[in-house]
Amino acid sequence: MMTKKTTLAAAIILIAACGEKASDVTINAVDPDAGAIESSRIVFNPSDGDLAVPNDLLFSGSIDGTLEMPNEVDSKEAGEAVDFSDPASAIGALDGWSTMMPLQLNVSLPD
Repeated sequence: MMTKKTTLAAAIILIAACGEKASDVTINAVDPDAGAIESSRIVFNPSDGDLAVPNDLLFSGSIDGTLEMPNEVDSKEAGEAVDFSDPASAIGALDGWSTMMPLQLNVSLPD
């Protein structure tokens, strides 16, 4: 019984130690006349094929349940054969994303 009380007391002390006092927080005022600060942005323009990959939007328009990669769609619309030796087009033959696929984000940086 004593162990439970000690454990409970230790947990309460640790949780209370995680909080910040109002005097510890610093608020920095922003000068409104300084203008906007440019920042980086994630590129997201689905109509141009600029998407983070993996993305389920690449399934839209698929008749057979496979991915519709922009390179593959462009080739089909031009009436050309899809070049499956190009990895960006070959991914279009997959029916989903790997659970181990890294997330690829394109970032637009300010000039």
